[in-house]
Amino acid sequence: MLTDETLEFTCTCDAEVPLSLAEVCEKTTVVACPSCGKKFGFGEGPLRKKLKLFANLCKTLRECEEILGEAYVAVDVGPNKTKVPFKLLLTRLRSTLDLKMGDKTISVSYRAEPLQVAAALEKKQKGK
Repeated sequence: MLTDETLEFTCTCDAEVPLSLAEVCEKTTVVACPSCGKKFGFGEGPLRKKLKLFANLCKTLRECEEILGEAYVAVDVGPNKTKVPFKLLLTRLRSTLDLKMGDKTISVSYRAEPLQVAAALEKKQKGK
């Protein structure tokens, strides 16, 4: 399970490889798969820049948590209109960034901690 401080991607052996937001901000980051030990390097260049921008996006989402239950994505289908809270979207769906590493594409994922968000939504509903 991801925490607020962690991104993850899937290794070629299908194991999840954690990558901390702090590691992303370092100049050169090397992480190893906890299952097979394969090493992945994130040095300077466009790959690291995109990863760092994605990490900043995830940090911003966490910093805005206070208003995410009151900010919505509006979905209009014909005459039907629905507002879905960002907080709900972020806890049910993963935010991902697809990056090309050599000849492979990896998907780096982030998901807000669902237990904290679910408790906040439940508390808000009881207050109505």
